Amino acid sequence: MNHGTQLDRAAGVARQYAEAIHGLAAPAGQAEAVLEELRAVADLLAGQPELGEMLASPIVPEARKLAVIERIFTDRLSELAFDALRVIARRGRMGILPAIVRALAQQLNRQQGAFDVEVTTAVPLDEATRWHVLERVRGMVAGEPILHERVDGAILGGLIIRVGDRVLDASVRRELEGYDKQLRRPGARRGSGGQEKSTG
Repeated sequence: MNHGTQLDRAAGVARQYAEAIHGLAAPAGQAEAVLEELRAVADLLAGQPELGEMLASPIVPEARKLAVIERIFTDRLSELAFDALRVIARRGRMGILPAIVRALAQQLNRQQGAFDVEVTTAVPLDEATRWHVLERVRGMVAGEPILHERVDGAILGGLIIRVGDRVLDASVRRELEGYDKQLRRPGARRGSGGQEKSTG
């Protein structure tokens, strides 16, 4: 299984968990609160890699993981968020907790008429290209796009545009690339890989 297939599969599993969590939290009016709680857990684990790796490790006994989760999070989380975290841990999915958080956020955004658009370029977007990306996507998908910009120096030029889980087809990319010739111009300033910012 190649890396792209693994990522797609993980994203699909994350969506399933997000839908289940949303199905329990939304009727109680707690979907946004649970999202923020799980996001805080994901951020905490990202800041403590050893703890995150232990909870995600397939060789660590389930009972030990659950004991650690109970000790750390019992008094920090609502009952819904705590139960969701325990289920994720019991099923060996703590490694995709950040993806579950993203999928849950996307689901809430869709309900509010918003959706994520990820644009990856070799150099940062200028204002004109950013505006054209937003306008072009608004003409394709109902709702308000939330633009996430990612700079990847490994890209030779142009744009990679992902709307939710769908990459825009080549014709749309070519149209948008025409608005920003500097992305492919020799000597254009290249951003460092991995720099990312979001524009709501």
